[in-house]
Amino acid sequence: MKLDFFEFITNRGLADEWKLEQCQFNQINLIVGKNASGKSQIVNAIHLLSEILLGASFTPFSMTYEWYLVFDIDRPQSKTEYRLKVDKNLRIEEELKIEEKIRLKRDLFGKGIIFAEELDRDINFQIPEQELAIVKRRDFIQHPFLEKIHQWSNSVRFYEFSTPLGRDIIVRIPQKLESLKNKTDLKDYNHIVRIFALGEKEIGHNFKETIVEDMNKIDYNISELGIKFTFPLIHNISVSDNQENLPQFLYVQENDLNSITEQSIRAAIKSFLKVSHPDKATRIPIRVILAVMEIEAWFLAEYNFLARLDERLTPDFILKHCGFELS
Repeated sequence: MKLDFFEFITNRGLADEWKLEQCQFNQINLIVGKNASGKSQIVNAIHLLSEILLGASFTPFSMTYEWYLVFDIDRPQSKTEYRLKVDKNLRIEEELKIEEKIRLKRDLFGKGIIFAEELDRDINFQIPEQELAIVKRRDFIQHPFLEKIHQWSNSVRFYEFSTPLGRDIIVRIPQKLESLKNKTDLKDYNHIVRIFALGEKEIGHNFKETIVEDMNKIDYNISELGIKFTFPLIHNISVSDNQENLPQFLYVQENDLNSITEQSIRAAIKSFLKVSHPDKATRIPIRVILAVMEIEAWFLAEYNFLARLDERLTPDFILKHCGFELS
């Protein structure tokens, strides 16, 4: 099921109305616009709807929302349209069409009709006003057509650009594929290291090659990426240890850098990582060392603003503790 067409409106008819009309999607889409023009609002609106369609609890809205989606527009036998309106009081209106035929419709009071396949006719229903019929009425026997909407919602992945996306994450990777699947939430960017590992296991070498190729297409020139163990940071762990007990992180080799860009140091410093062993949990000790190799002469000559860093940094203090006379 592919989303082909999308419209979204907030606060229809009011001074702060925001409207997206006739947004058409292809297999790959690039949204371009000025700051605060609504680029993020488009993807946020799609993500919010996907979560609602999966049964996420409503929270009070400060505005009204309206969605209109069309799926499989180029396949008349599968074309699906869904409209949803939610007002500030969380009252809901819905309509689902498949092949131009209404299969579900409900009003603000929770009353509606839905097509029952085994009965081959519409039946009446009433649900609480603040619940979605498309979620509440899921039934594999009578209403199997609702499952396609649910499957689409479950397939939506939303990784916000402004989030760390793995920079702060070090995790243990299960070696068995089934165990890795069970411990990986494809919707959670905090699982990005496991998601990458899962892609390698399920797709193989082409997985990394495709990512490198795509990154180069957008002028982020890299030659390699992957996951690796954090041996330099960990005490009392050897290569012979069970690999499932060793934390791993993402790395990238950028073409214009001599060494890889590691995505783990920030996490180690920030959280004093806990590494789980079969018999105990230990903390990785972090030692920060500041090495000053050279101080420019002009800086020492203008020593007056050293005191702005710390009031103790007077000429006498520096002479006593560093053996250097400022003049």
